[in-house]
Amino acid sequence: MIAHVFYHDDAEELVAAGVDGFAHLVRDREMDDALVADIVENEVFVMPNIGISERGRHAAPPPWLGAPILAETVAPAVLARATDTFASRAADAAERAARSYEQMERSLAKLHAAGASLVLGSDSGVQDHFYGFSAHRELELMVAAGLSPMEAIATATSRSADRLGLDDSGRLAPGARADFIVLDANPLDDVTNTRRIADVYLGGAAVDRAALRAAWTAP
Repeated sequence: MIAHVFYHDDAEELVAAGVDGFAHLVRDREMDDALVADIVENEVFVMPNIGISERGRHAAPPPWLGAPILAETVAPAVLARATDTFASRAADAAERAARSYEQMERSLAKLHAAGASLVLGSDSGVQDHFYGFSAHRELELMVAAGLSPMEAIATATSRSADRLGLDDSGRLAPGARADFIVLDANPLDDVTNTRRIADVYLGGAAVDRAALRAAWTAP
């Protein structure tokens, strides 16, 4: 069982009840040491899903809206709508969201330091929380919270595959599916380099990205 949990007390009860994983960090306060220890002891996995909350702390359009990968994959009208949403957010609402987000960052740092099982979750599909890009953004935010780039990437690959019981995915190894991306820069130097995609392979076959791009931008 996976739970969407937002309150600390609910999380404590769910761990005691035998929950398998959490799809969000708690949001009402920072996780205390006892809850973190129980999560680790009971092998409960956690998808931090902090990107959706991080958006709330901006009272002006954030720099990442100008990422080249968004220009390639998101319709101009959608980007314009998202930009307007940030520009119209009240400053006091952004300040409250920033305080809440800082609590979540500290909770994530505690979970990571304690050795909790972390896997990628991104809430892709929520309005203006863009498919694909939101996962790249999530990696960046996890690194900012204290994970190394390699540890963050593992949450999106081998650790997620292991939690799903997939022994042929999530890693480059003999016998595994040849699903991988080729990058133009090393993500271990800067995790945002995961966005610098040169080629995509599924089942060992190169994806025709130019054809996909043409289809997306066709009138």
